Amino acid sequence: MKEVPADPTRIRIMIVENEAAHAEAIRRAFEAAGADAEEIQVAGTLREYRASAAARAPDIAVMDLNLPDGRAVEVLTSPPESGPFPILIMTGCGTEQAAVEALKSGALDYIVKSPEAFADMPRTVARALREWTMLQERKRAEEALRRAEENFRRSLDDSPLGVRIVTVEGETVYANRAILEIYGYDSIEELRTTPLKRRYTPQSYADQQIRMEKRNRGEYDPPEYEVSIIRKNGEVRHLQVFRKEILWNGEKQFQVIYRDVTERKKAEEKVAASLREKEVLLREIHHRVKNNMQIISSLLRLQSRSIEDEKMREIFNESQSRIRSMSLIHEKLYESKDFSRIDFSDYIGKMVTHLFVVYRMNPGDVHFKVEAKDIHLDITRAIPCGLIINELVSNALKYAFAAGKKGDLLIRMNKDESGKYHLLVKDTGIGLPPDFDIRTTETLGFQIVNDLVKQLDGTIELKRDEGTEFRIVF
Repeated sequence: MKEVPADPTRIRIMIVENEAAHAEAIRRAFEAAGADAEEIQVAGTLREYRASAAARAPDIAVMDLNLPDGRAVEVLTSPPESGPFPILIMTGCGTEQAAVEALKSGALDYIVKSPEAFADMPRTVARALREWTMLQERKRAEEALRRAEENFRRSLDDSPLGVRIVTVEGETVYANRAILEIYGYDSIEELRTTPLKRRYTPQSYADQQIRMEKRNRGEYDPPEYEVSIIRKNGEVRHLQVFRKEILWNGEKQFQVIYRDVTERKKAEEKVAASLREKEVLLREIHHRVKNNMQIISSLLRLQSRSIEDEKMREIFNESQSRIRSMSLIHEKLYESKDFSRIDFSDYIGKMVTHLFVVYRMNPGDVHFKVEAKDIHLDITRAIPCGLIINELVSNALKYAFAAGKKGDLLIRMNKDESGKYHLLVKDTGIGLPPDFDIRTTETLGFQIVNDLVKQLDGTIELKRDEGTEFRIVF
């Protein structure tokens, strides 16, 4: 595997960007950081990238996601083309979907284009190179572990596993040399006369007693299980046990085969620890996204205070509410134990409560109810669905209950047997004009609703019985 230096001023860098201004900004950032100009290569297409990389492979590539002759993921999913070096993906549209696509395809990192990102590229590359080095070290460790396991399996082919023959009562009548080595005893007699309680860890000893009780009652005995033993020198080892009924010297006995899985257990613990670290990182990402959105929302609120035009102030407040609805998604994901989906009922309640505050509604005048039990959505559905509810509820609070009119607001959501979600937003306010058509209206809020419904590949229906009712299916 290719070793790369951690200093971004002493490496070969390839910038794959068809926008000359962007490529120049990145190149200047590296030069300003002290990078050798001759070590900075620039390509404007995938074809140029492939030719340049084949002639002289870089230490790292910074690549635009969309290029004139294709997308960077074509290179990421083709190892012979991508080469044994890290690739960072850039894009002008910083959507989570694009980020996930790039990272899943093999990109080391994902960067949203901006003057700040270009200026900070040397530090970004330095961080990426450190991550790449750690990744290569982990791969080498995994490869070393794989080779060790192969050697272990090969040695098992040449020498038997640990084997014991035990009576129905559990007494050892035979043990091969391998089992003695596993336990660390010098003879079969020493193994036989050492109490089980001293050979097993407390938990494994308790499990063994339960198995013995079941055997005495004639109940089914598992043919495979795991135990943790204490060797003669006090070391704890983990064994995988295979148990099978046999005839031994004409009598019913049990053949018990032992395989040492201590290293596998350690590897599983390392993987579990790594997974916990990734969960902490993902939680922190959602937390930071939420905080950034809250900062944007606060800036809009502060700016709106200096605006005297009522209509302009209302536009700012509406934008703030939309950002708040998206921020709540990341807040719920940050609080959730399952990062793949959120409890949408609780989310709706919090969002509507926030809108009541924004539009200064008296809960005693407008009574709202949320019916969305056991509804969970992933982030790709939750954000557009949350924005739809934000727009419809905001419209109801602004117009349906204007001039102090009282009434009810109902938000209901359920999922049918075919997997489709049904969303209902209904108010008992003054209603919409008879000639109102949601599909042709020029109102920004309803245009957003129409676009979001299309994004969900859904349908929307408007009813005017006893107020206003929107039914959305996706």
